[in-house]
Amino acid sequence: MADTHATSEDPNAAPMHHNIKERFSQAQIALAVALGGIAIVAGVLFGLLLAND
Repeated sequence: MADTHATSEDPNAAPMHHNIKERFSQAQIALAVALGGIAIVAGVLFGLLLAND
C-alpha cells in the first residue's frame, strides 16, 4: 500500500493541501478588496451606460 501522507521526494511536485500556508499581509488583502470593489462599481456603471444608449 502506498504511503499517501509522506512528502514527495520531487522538489518540483505541487504541494499537498496541508503544506500550503497563506501569508497575506493586511495591506494585500485591503488592496484586493479595493480592486474588487472598483471593478464591481465600474462594471455596474458601464453596464448601465451601455444599456441606456
